[in-house]
Parts: sequence; structure tokens; C-alpha cells
Amino acid sequence: MTRETDPIAPKNYFAYISLVLITVFLTLYLSNAYNIKKNAEESVSVLDGTIQKLEVDELESFLIENKDAVIFVTDSTNENIELESLKFLNVINTYNLESGIVYVNVEGNSDYEKELKEILPSEDIPNLYIYEENEFTSSLSGADGYSSAIIISFLGSEGIIEVEEEISE
Repeated sequence: MTRETDPIAPKNYFAYISLVLITVFLTLYLSNAYNIKKNAEESVSVLDGTIQKLEVDELESFLIENKDAVIFVTDSTNENIELESLKFLNVINTYNLESGIVYVNVEGNSDYEKELKEILPSEDIPNLYIYEENEFTSSLSGADGYSSAIIISFLGSEGIIEVEEEISE
């Protein structure tokens, strides 16, 4: 018998099917690992490691424990909001506010936003809230965009930072 007329051995079929299945499962596993890593990287805010981060479920008890608070609410999954957070981070670093401000990252989760509506007076994101003596006093909405000058002016008017007045002649 020649090689062309020999029947293919069943063990060759088994090896071929095994190789195809291993390849499919390995592809699915690596794709899942890549997606997990990508999602984890997207949810990291530019504010991580700079100021204290609170989870949404910790916010209410934080407000009870701290009479005076400055809270920044952001969404790290939204690229435009992250750009606004960069401006806010610049102000934080310039005025050494690292220990005086906390932030809450809703990470695009609508459930978080519903919980925040029950605790905070506004649903705008990003937003900067000022609490004095456990009472909400004011907020600065970043829905239309922030500038460093607006943030500095707001924090200065609330007595959070000292702003040098410009002398005009």
C-alpha cells in the first residue's frame, strides 16, 4: 500500500481535535485576561495616590464623622471628566491640598449615581462639594468645564485656600 491510500490513523484525528480545542480555549482565556486588565486600567483616576479616595458607600459615614469636608466627585471612565480632574489635580498640588480633600469615583456606574443623589445635593459629575459643620454650603459643578482660575476662585471664596488679590492700577 502506498501512503496515499493508507487510512489516517484515529490517533491523528484525536491529536488534531485536541490541538484545535487547546488553541480555542487559550485564545478565550487570553482575551478575557486582556479585557480584565484593560477595564482595570480604565477605571484608575488621575487622582489616585494623590488624595484620599472614598467609596460611595463610605461617603455618608465620612460626612457624619467629619464636620468640615471638601469632596470631589468624578468618573474615571469618562475621558472628558478625567481632563477636568487633571486641572483640579494641578490646583491640589499647587496649594498643597492633598490632605484636605477627598474624592469619590463613580466609574460610570449608574447605581453609584443613584446612591450619590440620596447623599449629595446635586447629580452633576464632576462636582466639588463643600460641607461646613456637617451642612452642605456650596458646590462647583464641572458639567460645563473647569478652569484652574475658576477652581482657585471658588476655593478662595469658600476659605479653603488663600488667594492673593491681583492689584489693578
